[in-house]
Amino acid sequence: MSYKPQNLQIKINTDVSGEPVTLAEFKNFAKIDDTMTTDDILILSLLVAARTACERYTNLSFAEKNIFVWLDNYGWSVRLPYGQMEQKRLLMPLIIISKMS
Repeated sequence: MSYKPQNLQIKINTDVSGEPVTLAEFKNFAKIDDTMTTDDILILSLLVAARTACERYTNLSFAEKNIFVWLDNYGWSVRLPYGQMEQKRLLMPLIIISKMS
């Protein structure tokens, strides 16, 4: 019998401070001239969307972030997304930091 935890809530308090792929790295890879800045905001938003989609698909976090987890039923094994977790504070609710090893 499988158990699904009730009232499991996960909220990202602070997302990554910098994207794993920078704008300059992407422009160099895509052979886009550095002087062309008209599409920089679009490219940055696409980089964020790509990282987020990859994190959801792999259930890993590609950089450190602060995550708020609330679980009503304690004592059960629960698999959280974002990969390996490092517990910073044990409170009710639990606040954890996710980082790639």
